[in-house]
Amino acid sequence: MLWRMLVLGVSIAALYGVAVAVCVRDIGSAWFQASERSPQRGLRWWGRVDGRDILCIRRGSVWIIHEEGEPVVEADFRLEKPLPAEPVTVSVRKIRGRGRVEVIEQPTRENNFTARVLIEDKGSGSDRYEIEVFW
Repeated sequence: MLWRMLVLGVSIAALYGVAVAVCVRDIGSAWFQASERSPQRGLRWWGRVDGRDILCIRRGSVWIIHEEGEPVVEADFRLEKPLPAEPVTVSVRKIRGRGRVEVIEQPTRENNFTARVLIEDKGSGSDRYEIEVFW
């Protein structure tokens, strides 16, 4: 059973491109520790924003909470890997757009491991935004 769990864990890690170190403490127990590395892009999102919107990410789901102004249009995304259901540090890089983009909530147990990214466009009319989110 231990070897099946070990192979399954390593296979899942390989599927998501995670480097894994395996340490065996005693017979019948093992634990996995992700190696230290820089964050990788998990999501690329684009759309036209006119006002204030919050991009929410939880595991393999992505959605927008519209707060003010006109609703987001022409939006789409590419999820490259699901957000883990564990505490990780999420960061964002704005590729395109004239307004503010920032992480306003990190994934925690209390928010069901949901990351929230503010996209705020205060200019006249809408602007096209493109962002990358890393974890």
